[in-house]
Amino acid sequence: MARRPLHVAVKGDWGAGTTAQRAVTRRMCEQRARTPFRDVLTTGDNFYNPDGTATQVNYVRPERCLIRSEGHRWWPTWGNHDLAGSATEDILGAGRRHYTWRARGARFIALDSNRAYADDQRAWLERLLMRATERVVIVYFHHSPLASGDFRGPDPTVQQNWMPLFTRYDVTLVLSGHQHAYEHHQARGVDYVVTGGGGAALYRCATKPPTLSKCRSVHHFVLLKITGDTVTVRAIDARGGTVDRFTIAA
Repeated sequence: MARRPLHVAVKGDWGAGTTAQRAVTRRMCEQRARTPFRDVLTTGDNFYNPDGTATQVNYVRPERCLIRSEGHRWWPTWGNHDLAGSATEDILGAGRRHYTWRARGARFIALDSNRAYADDQRAWLERLLMRATERVVIVYFHHSPLASGDFRGPDPTVQQNWMPLFTRYDVTLVLSGHQHAYEHHQARGVDYVVTGGGGAALYRCATKPPTLSKCRSVHHFVLLKITGDTVTVRAIDARGGTVDRFTIAA
């Protein structure tokens, strides 16, 4: 019997208490009515104004339709703005700064890119990738190793410490935020998606590095469809339009 597809939603740089945050979340809930999903990954910067703290304005009211859904699960990572408070742990449930989980034969690895320099985290990541038996391996964190924006460029520490591992161990997809836009890059056989358009003010697409497939300065979220060893990535804007869509065969 064929395995049912797994749908997972992703958003980053989102908890800003803005009209854009509310619009993206409404669209996520409308999409979920058509394509059911329980799991929502975050690429960090989950709470702004004040940083790291969940309030009625930046969380409870704008996220109500998501968090009230039966079975809803957050799988967050920590952004730089989240370090000022404990809401990513207390509210979203990220008790550890790096962790892993599995669903329907896919492996997900959450990292803390605030500590991309840390030898212990890199060693943990390499051990996990070396031993992984899953065909689909998705790694996600906050600071983007590849970015074309005018405000947040690529993070050199992530590039140096983690990108070689992603190539060496054939990671399927790498998700990040920090750059407030949507970007799709391809580098040394690995697909990289920047999804930082969840609600905070947007940044422009300013450069065109050779790795870049698409960059759009737009509020959005990403929907993953995982079927066996195939991952379909669709970026959806706040009006329901498709910003980008591509498929990876792991």
